[in-house]
Amino acid sequence: MPAPTYKTLEQLIAAAEEFIDQIDTVSFDVFDTLFIRRIENPDLIKIPVARFIAEKANQAGITMSWFEIAALRDEIENQHRQRNGEHYPDFEANYDQFMPEVLNQVFAQKLPESFLQQVAEYEIRLENAMLVPRAALVQWIESLKQRGKRLFLISDIYLPAKYIQQMAVAKNLDHFFEGIVSSADSFNAKASGTAYPLIEQQYHLDKAKWLHVGDNPISDGTRPIEFGIKSLVINDPAECHRKNLARHYNFYSTHNTFWKGRNLKQLMLPLEAENSEQPELYVQGFNQFGFLFGFFMQRLAQRCKELKLKRIYFCSREGWLLKQCWERFAPWYFPDGDMPEARYLYVSRIALARAMIGNTGLSTTEVEVALLPNGNNCFADVCRIFDLDAQAFAPYLEKHKIKLNEVIAQTDPNASANSRRKLGIMLMDSEFQATAKKSGQANRDAFVSYLSSEGFFDYQEVGLVDIGWLGTIHNNFFQALSHRLETPRIHGFLMCATRHIEYKNTRDRYFEGLVYDRHRFEVGGSLVQYIKDIMEEICRAPHTSLVAYHPADNDQGFELEFRSDDDESAQAEHIQSDYYQPVQNGILDAVSAYAKAQTVLGYGCAEVKPWLNLSLYKFLAFPRTKDVVRLQLKAHQDDFAKRETKSYKKFLDPEKGLWQYSQAVLNFWPAIRMRSFKKHCIRMMKG
Repeated sequence: MPAPTYKTLEQLIAAAEEFIDQIDTVSFDVFDTLFIRRIENPDLIKIPVARFIAEKANQAGITMSWFEIAALRDEIENQHRQRNGEHYPDFEANYDQFMPEVLNQVFAQKLPESFLQQVAEYEIRLENAMLVPRAALVQWIESLKQRGKRLFLISDIYLPAKYIQQMAVAKNLDHFFEGIVSSADSFNAKASGTAYPLIEQQYHLDKAKWLHVGDNPISDGTRPIEFGIKSLVINDPAECHRKNLARHYNFYSTHNTFWKGRNLKQLMLPLEAENSEQPELYVQGFNQFGFLFGFFMQRLAQRCKELKLKRIYFCSREGWLLKQCWERFAPWYFPDGDMPEARYLYVSRIALARAMIGNTGLSTTEVEVALLPNGNNCFADVCRIFDLDAQAFAPYLEKHKIKLNEVIAQTDPNASANSRRKLGIMLMDSEFQATAKKSGQANRDAFVSYLSSEGFFDYQEVGLVDIGWLGTIHNNFFQALSHRLETPRIHGFLMCATRHIEYKNTRDRYFEGLVYDRHRFEVGGSLVQYIKDIMEEICRAPHTSLVAYHPADNDQGFELEFRSDDDESAQAEHIQSDYYQPVQNGILDAVSAYAKAQTVLGYGCAEVKPWLNLSLYKFLAFPRTKDVVRLQLKAHQDDFAKRETKSYKKFLDPEKGLWQYSQAVLNFWPAIRMRSFKKHCIRMMKG
């Protein structure tokens, strides 16, 4: 006799409520009933487990691929099922019986101590990552518990009940259920119907007052009814449609690399109660930036593993969010727990510049970089940026006939060729450079003391992570340490390296762009440059910018100077940071989802990059007007710029970037997106 079947949980619950007063006991199927899976095929979980075992085997000197281990597991599990089927009505297997056999065949005498427990914990962790409780059912279960009903979970699966218990604990549902039953423990399953009499006997239940809820029309429907239990079956078309989508994307991804990124994105999507009402900025952070930051973390983790780094530092104010992203991502990429230790460094371009000149003096490149922001054009600005006493340099300015406020910036149309020539000659003056170096040595020494307090010099190699763009922070960081004979080898990692200024990189001190690097040109990744200022503001830390390192008479030998909270531009940035907080929240949740999905699917960076590129084209080069307007900056402060808020006035200006135009321009100038994209491509090709 078929069980009543319903297309929504709401219909099923309403039907059950009509006779629930006559029921003492309610049991629920676990998978596809209480929990839905993000993945359409539960066997996909076995693949990352096989990769985990293979990596441990390779570390023990055993050459065996994950594919071979997965095949061995299937073979041994099937042997157990066949053997158990000779003595029991169901062809069931028990994880705690077949997995030790798998590991013993892989490792023989090299099996690490407690490795079975590590493998089991990892597999359950992956299962939990892919499971989502059905919100309506959880709410009903809570109501049933309050009414004194006896509640049970029943599952036909190779995992013993203790593991299902762990899943329920992870979802904070274990306290609802009196018992959890798995066919793996008794080899009697719902499929044959033999599980129900055993449960009745074990828990002293009255089958006449027992309701079972599940999704399988046979094992959850016909079989309990045959035994005399009321049964209701859920057959949700919306859930079937979602699973079909997941199945199709997974199928496409096995035939075309392009779809792998889309398949990963599908597994990231929030389901059930996760899919709650959120601010538009949160949605934008999750959908438009989450995949980008997740990919950046994956590339960073990949490089850390390749280089065997034990310590990485996230620097500058943008590093604050990047470190949080890393903490969400890394535990999944390094299941052994051998991930690099992550620290946050208080650094900024201006603080490092003031420390750097203690070694380098004022080079032509550094002066040009200092004068890049609009409004910076004279030697007085150079003194402000590098914290120099203008009086100490007055003799050199007089000697070379340069006025303190004379326009010398190369990018300023008011700068004469003679002014530029005089500046170049002054920068070659050895006495001038000696004075500049002396001015920066106190800051340099304080910077070294700060790094010592952070354990920077305790490692032979470290990673230095920042968002981008020119690599100024990395260059200044390297140069500020150039006087030391013994420093770690520094691997610099940027989200995007535009390299519009060719800083010198060496084997021991270099930086590379992980999403985009001009040395490995790619249009898709380069599109992040559309929103460089916005990216910086989205990632900002809650503290104000660091201004300088100063020597101090304390135990550490240094103190950090931050921009005052009373500063007008700092206040504007605080207001803007509060506005962008939902974007950060969306990014962090998306990175967590990315990490879990990537762990299960096992895609490499090269496999998901095509989808990322398409996303960047869609969201950055050809965005919706409302997305641009919502994220447009209210204020932005360049470390080197004068202390005033850089306001983004939105009017038609050929020099503006796409994301700075007003809503009216974006709506009524249809060609603006293609025009901006064409200009960007030409600029990128010119370098």
